[in-house]
Amino acid sequence: MLDVDKSEITLTNKVGNEEIIISANVNHSVDGGGGDGDPSMEKETPGGIRAKPNFDVEVKKGNQTLVFSCSFLPNEMEGGQEDFEDVFVIGEVSLFDGEAKKTDYAIAGDILDEYLYDLFMNFLEDRGISNEFISKFSELCTNYEHYLYIELMVNLQKFLKEEV
Repeated sequence: MLDVDKSEITLTNKVGNEEIIISANVNHSVDGGGGDGDPSMEKETPGGIRAKPNFDVEVKKGNQTLVFSCSFLPNEMEGGQEDFEDVFVIGEVSLFDGEAKKTDYAIAGDILDEYLYDLFMNFLEDRGISNEFISKFSELCTNYEHYLYIELMVNLQKFLKEEV
């Protein structure tokens, strides 16, 4: 299910006893384009820009929630190394009961054991959060950000034309 609230995009899916929620904010999420990145991420986009927002993947089971805070790799790193094929990285992982609190512990993705990090990436892929899916999610965010940009320009024009 897709839900939007101003600049927020939320995708929700239920798989077995898990609810998977992907959320992102498209504000400040566009890059300048350029041709240095992963070819799968470089489809023609409005104005040559691509939205690559930070995003959270929540996996809820009962009262517990496992959260992966993720971000897209910079263009120069995407596909740049043979053994580095991911288009996104896990920046942080947390697990909590009930609602999230500021005091819940979260571990940075870059200090995770490499084996555990790979297990987490496989865990996400097993739930459909693959490089291909995230590339399509970026495309969705790009189109939605472009829609919001046009809406803002139209509203600015109306605002500026109104007499005081």
